[in-house]
Amino acid sequence: MIRIIENREAFESIQEDINRLADKIQMPLMRFEWLVNCANTVAPNEKLFVIVLFSGGNVKAIAPMVLVKKFFSERLEMLGASLHNEPVSFLYEDEDSLLVLLQAINSLKKTIFLNGIRESSLEMVKFEQLITRQHSINFVGNGNVPYLPITDTWENFQRNISSSRRSSLRRLKRMAESIGQVSIEIKCPPAYSVDQYLDEIFEIEASGWKKRMGTAMMTNKKLGDFFRDYSRETLNLNMLRLCFLRIDGTAIAAQIGLEYANRFWILKIGHNEKHAKFSPGILLMNEVIRYSFEKKLDAIEFLGSNEKWLHIWTNHLHNIISYRIYYSPISCFFDFTNAFTRLLSKRAHSFLSKKQHRIGDVSNA
Repeated sequence: MIRIIENREAFESIQEDINRLADKIQMPLMRFEWLVNCANTVAPNEKLFVIVLFSGGNVKAIAPMVLVKKFFSERLEMLGASLHNEPVSFLYEDEDSLLVLLQAINSLKKTIFLNGIRESSLEMVKFEQLITRQHSINFVGNGNVPYLPITDTWENFQRNISSSRRSSLRRLKRMAESIGQVSIEIKCPPAYSVDQYLDEIFEIEASGWKKRMGTAMMTNKKLGDFFRDYSRETLNLNMLRLCFLRIDGTAIAAQIGLEYANRFWILKIGHNEKHAKFSPGILLMNEVIRYSFEKKLDAIEFLGSNEKWLHIWTNHLHNIISYRIYYSPISCFFDFTNAFTRLLSKRAHSFLSKKQHRIGDVSNA
């Protein structure tokens, strides 16, 4: 039996099933703590549309989605896609349950956006088999998400980093130490102090371009509320890791991360641009990687996008697929019209922000 969940109360009723299936695929961003906070921050044009497969009274598979309505078109997309650009997955007990779930989604004949599904995943293979038999218009995009498998000691890993990169890291550290005492903090803080630590992280992240672009957690209220609430919930599960590089006690680089399924997952990073000359974000990342090696974790998941600077430590990539599936040429037309309008608006906003930044630099000279 297929059931569509469209309200928060019904969604909460399957919390244990969500976490059971998410733990099966070892994906923290598909656990209830992440998804319910995504549900709390849905845009006005989004409606919860969680597709659940029941068999014998038990939950066998879940597609956590929202129905997005824009002008004359509507589409299904994964819950949280409008707030985060992170890998996603369907939740399922076994291959048969996944197939029934995908058939149910396909039978709705709605435009579908699937962003961030791993190329080699079973759900992507099965979904491709389904849609190739349908009369639909499909667009496919590819991406990469870096990760670092941990298979050796920290000392041996360092030896495999190029000598020029090792030299550069030592030079950056000396520059930081010339300003004051450098300290590293990686912790799951006590509940009473978590907001204080988050205030530091928000302030650091808002010190540069993210604030100017309106994407910093301090200026984007939905994003800020999400990470405050999510941090409190993962704190109670001992999953949360807040990481800082400090000089004389003042934080100048920070990360929000998770330690889950014997992996370190990096959700948010930031540094104070006043100290960009010695790359505090790179120095902190190096220490987080050292921490992960010394704790004998299995891997580090960098999430986000494939940033070039992360290749200091790894060239391992998860291949990610994004699909747009249209069952109607009309919905395809309206979607591309909306997308073009958004692109023009985004570019205009970016141009004005950069222009204002240049004017500010001149006025402060």
